[in-house]
Amino acid sequence: MDLLKLVAKDNAYITSIDFATNILFVSPASPPVSHTVPGYAGKHAIMVDKIGFISVNTKKASITVSEINMLAAGMVTRNEAGDLMAFENYLVSWTDQSGQNKVYKIQANGGQPDENNGIITFIIGYYTA
Repeated sequence: MDLLKLVAKDNAYITSIDFATNILFVSPASPPVSHTVPGYAGKHAIMVDKIGFISVNTKKASITVSEINMLAAGMVTRNEAGDLMAFENYLVSWTDQSGQNKVYKIQANGGQPDENNGIITFIIGYYTA
């Protein structure tokens, strides 16, 4: 087995244990299709220094999953050319440590794959139905 495939396999395992949570992906297709994939999910508060007299507070949310785990959950991740599929407008949700479950939407160009280790990070934003 080549080294990069071994790293991807190890990362699939690592993103499935310890701090991992089950992340529900729901496609924008009609009817929607859902898949549950283990991974890391996080939302972090960010404060930007004062701009004039205004402080800017915001949040950044993302999920990180293994492509191997996405495939194991039945998701198609790549097109025929081998490029990452567009996951824009997929809805994702998970239950955080406080017991809250909120729905987020994958942003345009939000998928950031690391071709060397098989991990994909998705930038997400709040979703309001």
